[in-house]
Amino acid sequence: MGLTVGIITALCIYATLFITILFIYVIVTRLREILRDQRVQQLKDYYQPSILAYIENPDSEKLILPENHLQYEAIELTMSDIVNYVNSEEQLVTISSYMNQHFTKRYEQALQSKKWSKRMNTLYFIGDFRMKSLEASLVQLINREKITEDERNEILIILAKFNYEQLLEQILKQPSLSIFTYQLMLTASNDQLLETFIDHHESLPYKMQLGLIQVIGERKLLKFIPFLEERLMSDDKEVRVRVLKSMYELDYIPEHCYQAFVSSPHWEERLFIAKMLEKWIDSKYVRDLQVLNMDENYLVGTTAGRALSFLFPEDKDLMESAIGRGSK
Repeated sequence: MGLTVGIITALCIYATLFITILFIYVIVTRLREILRDQRVQQLKDYYQPSILAYIENPDSEKLILPENHLQYEAIELTMSDIVNYVNSEEQLVTISSYMNQHFTKRYEQALQSKKWSKRMNTLYFIGDFRMKSLEASLVQLINREKITEDERNEILIILAKFNYEQLLEQILKQPSLSIFTYQLMLTASNDQLLETFIDHHESLPYKMQLGLIQVIGERKLLKFIPFLEERLMSDDKEVRVRVLKSMYELDYIPEHCYQAFVSSPHWEERLFIAKMLEKWIDSKYVRDLQVLNMDENYLVGTTAGRALSFLFPEDKDLMESAIGRGSK
């Protein structure tokens, strides 16, 4: 009995000692992190005026060269804060040039890290700083067998920012992505890259085809209207609706075929035609607007009614009809 009590007492002492040591370790580690973060913040505050001066006048200001890990991190975070608020292309080029020159090797090593979070943060920095010097490293990374979905998506978006010539080839090699990822990638692409996608639109994943149509409207790319007109003839309702939405955003009415959509069996198509005609407010569209004003869908009818009320402001019955539909 005495031996058992002694063993239990010893175990309790060891357990208490272990917990105490563990607690002290956690406290010391946390304190070191706090002190380190404070030091980085101090360096950021110290470097920021010089970095801002350099970005505004790279030829006359002295270049700051990091010498240790903390200085690298402080400059990196300062540049990251600044790059999100810079509107001048010239200043963005200055930031990109500096980061390409002094952080390429650091980021090459970080991309090989075993920590997923470190690799992802590095990818975000590479994209923000437009570090095209790492393009080959990104291509090598995306072609690895072991790569997470988040990393793959971010690399494709970055390669779009870099206007990577073989981006289409890389896209077709990947499994299907979310429409949000395709949208970010297309938004980042320049007109030349978009032309490549348009030339090969039939081979694109379906969700990317929809995103391509959408981005043309969002970016007001009038030169791609012939492509939209071609896609308007699609048998796919979702494609046609996306095309009509983009045409509406481009302030463009497909005069040669819009009337076919006035009597479309799909209310979404009728709605975008009504919205187009409302935007133009032209008496030549009165007959079509009258048809749409009687539409069974209240959104379509209200939109057409508003357009007619602008054309005929003295018609009280028409005004009341449009208001009545809107109150349903």
